[in-house]
Amino acid sequence: MLSPGTTVALRVCAVGLRPEVPVVRLWGLLGDRGADYVRLRREIQAAAGPRMAAAPGHGGPEAGGAELRTGDLGLVEVVGLWYRCCVVSRRGQDYRVFLLDEGCTVATSAYYLARGCKELFHLPPEVLGCVVADVMPSGGPKVVACGDAPASTWTVEAMEFLSYLHGKEVSGLVQEVMTPQLIVLELPQLVAQMHHLGLARQVPPSWFCQVLRRCLTYGPLRNQLKLQPPACSLVTSAVPQLHHVLLSCQPVSPALDYFYPQLQLGVTEPVLVTHVSDPHRIYCQLQSLSQEIRCLSDTMRHAFDRCEQDLSPTVGSPYAARGIDGQWYRALLLELIAGEQDQQVALVIFVDYGRKEIVTRANLRHLPVECFRIPVVTYPCALQGISDGGCGWSPSQIDELKALVLDKGVSACITTFNSFEHLYYVSLYGENGVNLNHLFGVQACCLVSKLELPPGAPPVALMHRDLASAPVGGVRLKLGVFHDAQVSHLRDPSEFWLQLQEHRPLFRQLRQSMWNFYSDATKLDGAGWVLQPGSLCCASGKEDVFYRAVITSVLDSGVEIHLVDRGNTEIVDRCAVKELLPQFRELPALALKCCLAGVSPLRGSWSEASTLKVPFLSEKQINVEKRLREDSDLKRSGRALNPYTAVMVRERPVAAIHNSKSSESLPAQKCESKENLPISWRQNYVEMKPSSSYRGQLEVGSTVNVVVSYVENPSNFWCQLSRNCHDLNVLMAEIQEYCKNSSHPHAWPNSVCLAQYSEDEKWYRALIISEVPSAEKVEVIYVDYGNREMVSLTNLRSTNEHFLRLEAQAFRCSLYNLIQPNGQDPFAWDEEAIQAFQEFVDTSSSHSELKCTIFALASINNKELFNIVDLMTPFQSACQFLTKRGVARPLSPQKPLVSSVQLHSYYYSMHDIKIGSEEDVYITHVEDPRTFFCQLERCADILAQLTDNISHLSETMTSLKTLQKSRSLCLAKYTDNQWYRGVIMKTKPNTEVFFVDFGNTETIEKDHLLPLPSDACDILLLPMQAIKCSLSDISNVPKEATMWFKQAVLERQLKAIVVAKESDGKLLIELFDGNTQINDDKFLTFKYLLSSLEGEGEYRS
Repeated sequence: MLSPGTTVALRVCAVGLRPEVPVVRLWGLLGDRGADYVRLRREIQAAAGPRMAAAPGHGGPEAGGAELRTGDLGLVEVVGLWYRCCVVSRRGQDYRVFLLDEGCTVATSAYYLARGCKELFHLPPEVLGCVVADVMPSGGPKVVACGDAPASTWTVEAMEFLSYLHGKEVSGLVQEVMTPQLIVLELPQLVAQMHHLGLARQVPPSWFCQVLRRCLTYGPLRNQLKLQPPACSLVTSAVPQLHHVLLSCQPVSPALDYFYPQLQLGVTEPVLVTHVSDPHRIYCQLQSLSQEIRCLSDTMRHAFDRCEQDLSPTVGSPYAARGIDGQWYRALLLELIAGEQDQQVALVIFVDYGRKEIVTRANLRHLPVECFRIPVVTYPCALQGISDGGCGWSPSQIDELKALVLDKGVSACITTFNSFEHLYYVSLYGENGVNLNHLFGVQACCLVSKLELPPGAPPVALMHRDLASAPVGGVRLKLGVFHDAQVSHLRDPSEFWLQLQEHRPLFRQLRQSMWNFYSDATKLDGAGWVLQPGSLCCASGKEDVFYRAVITSVLDSGVEIHLVDRGNTEIVDRCAVKELLPQFRELPALALKCCLAGVSPLRGSWSEASTLKVPFLSEKQINVEKRLREDSDLKRSGRALNPYTAVMVRERPVAAIHNSKSSESLPAQKCESKENLPISWRQNYVEMKPSSSYRGQLEVGSTVNVVVSYVENPSNFWCQLSRNCHDLNVLMAEIQEYCKNSSHPHAWPNSVCLAQYSEDEKWYRALIISEVPSAEKVEVIYVDYGNREMVSLTNLRSTNEHFLRLEAQAFRCSLYNLIQPNGQDPFAWDEEAIQAFQEFVDTSSSHSELKCTIFALASINNKELFNIVDLMTPFQSACQFLTKRGVARPLSPQKPLVSSVQLHSYYYSMHDIKIGSEEDVYITHVEDPRTFFCQLERCADILAQLTDNISHLSETMTSLKTLQKSRSLCLAKYTDNQWYRGVIMKTKPNTEVFFVDFGNTETIEKDHLLPLPSDACDILLLPMQAIKCSLSDISNVPKEATMWFKQAVLERQLKAIVVAKESDGKLLIELFDGNTQINDDKFLTFKYLLSSLEGEGEYRS
């Protein structure tokens, strides 16, 4: 006997969830079906009858005597089998009955019903009914027609999520026993997950009890909830007891509801911000009805201040409530707080303002009908493009937002609606056109679309600095390192400015980001910001371009500024100067002040003619060796400039100046092979094998959400899995703390180490990839980002085991052989193509999450593994973007591989299958209804040609003993003595091969294996033909029905409709045999039962 506090493990056999019912109901089995119920089913089949009515179309009186009424027990026939049932409702000869031992409701007629003898009902129902405790639909509370029960309706997404519980086992604590077969069950893990996904919200137990009781009082909901199996003794007191529980409260009239009109997306509305909880929960009131709402409040004040009402408040009902300011507002009662009747207080939300307050019972009034005529036009909103980074909002951030928008009239651009959270995502604009989202984001350091760093930049963005004390620092350079550079401003050979070529993409991105922000703001009224020498600013130049600058002098006619990223000084109008916000102070000044080493003018100063005669300064791009100079004569005095690094260029006799097109005199960096590194570290940190590092998450054909962490070019870039970003951030914080108190190792460091990045001086996990014991520096790769640099031995630290628990986050990717540069070299991309690819990454990352589809796994010289991928947004892919830009050309079919590239998998393809399309398929292998493989009928000619190609190749080859590695591509001989493409999955104890064109995995003798040559392009590059599938909307299917499914569909041509694609590449399909749909799990079960009965009949005859 169950009692409160008992732990229950339940295998769910039915889920009861309807949009209008605010509670979740489950039916399940307490353990496996026992022998008693197996015997009972046999007895029911033998004893069923007589039927309640004659066969349809034959007329005549009812065959079974007295009719069944609502609440009566009986038997019902479903597809030839009889089940125990309870009548739920009846209309004439049509019935709805609840199957007591199955936990579901079916529609039927009197012909399929029978009474059944009392002995068949001695056993209690095999299923236990439960109501999931303390969970209700997500979104703000609203009153529905259920006797004041506060609830939103369940969303389609919530119902879909709960449908997956079918067949699963859940474990929880009994909170209350309503009847012996109906309990309230606590499932905290389920509730927490639904709350996290925005599908539901958790409510206090006291509130939930009131909601459940009130739902039981409303007729339609009572009918839904009373579909519970009766109690232990079905014949005696169970049904009356169940009805007593369900009908203990009399139905009440449906309450009046507030009306919430929907907002149109893509429009801009004038709104008043009435309440701010945090940046993702602000309340905006349409200004078009603000006057009417204020008048309504005044009307209620005159009506309610002079009268008192004795009312019994109920949770979820609309009321008028007097706030702490003495004003009356329309409100919704959220919770009653315990106390004596005259001391009871209530938590209410003022629906026209979004504020919550606790009021006394004396400050509540019933709302007259007239107060419902004005719709509620105050909406919960979230600021678009703002994120707390998973750390929550600080009080200072919320205070900043309140100071910026609270109680102010602004314009709200409605961008999207989140049905999970019932939130509108908006961009707010001030009266002067300032984008308030951007302004708050940069002030509170919470913009989502931060500047992405280019190749060679720090692995993570620098932190925002304080607004008042944030200078733009200079780029720090070191002796003896060569850089490609471009002259950005020339005064003379003793004073000129360079931009390093590696900073050019960053400069372009910085200008674009500044334009995105400042072009939206016609005016920036910085609080307390005064033009004065030394202030950082943003200056608008010709053609609406914005530059970072420092004010050097304030003149009557304008402002003299020094452009910190170019080096030149200009005088501009005051209106062209705006405050430089913190977002744009993160990056160092990109213009490097330089002079020629060992060169001086003949007469004390440089003439214009002598300046023009310096040949390399007139070129666009040079290669320089940098040397630091401490001479004070290079520092400009009398101007409030930030200290810039002086870069000196040696004269030609030193052979330190080089043309950028030649690198003959550059010192060669000795690099040791990665094969010398310990294999365990190589697998975890360098090779990034999907099967080891990411435990199958990067299998060929899978699609994952990613963050692009480092870009060299479209053929070589690195990504991180989005879902691991929070774990990585936590780890980074721990590493910084650890390195504060550690010193560099006395012995030669391990290959796996922590290295200090030169730009931001932060510590990151790294792997030494070249090492010379006598040298002072080593080359490392930052394993969580993908970029490399030379690091001094003093900037290395030993790591510890704790820091190695998180897999290396960066995995190498390439668009290789999906598209190709316009030139002949598939790995040589020009600057325009690299810039276009970086633009795609930056733009896509700032607006949506990038998805990455893995098409193949390859390596360079069998050492450096990389994934052949395409990056995708909801609108286009990286390959499409670069092709449309004209910087790349498509490759279809794939071009033969260059000699340095080896494939470690066959190519994946969607075969141009679209969601919703209909395909004729041939089922090649079946594991169960959730995992089977098929070939497309329209690809039959391709498969025939592949068979011929394999046959010709196998005749010219012999088995090789070298084919031993797991994941090797091969040809394998099947039991029909034909050769097929395969992948060796494992070699011990036996060799198992996955046949990529059919889907089955078999054990193959080693002498039945052939290696696949790298030049067999017609075989190697053809995408895998076996498509992994699952029946859609399938729950738990018995093993016996699975066997029937295999026999029914294997090696048959059927029709498939593609419903969806899962992240691992599996297609969810609806499968049809002629006009019969096979997807329904009940159909599968009954087809098996019918076939087994037919088999028994044949045996007996």
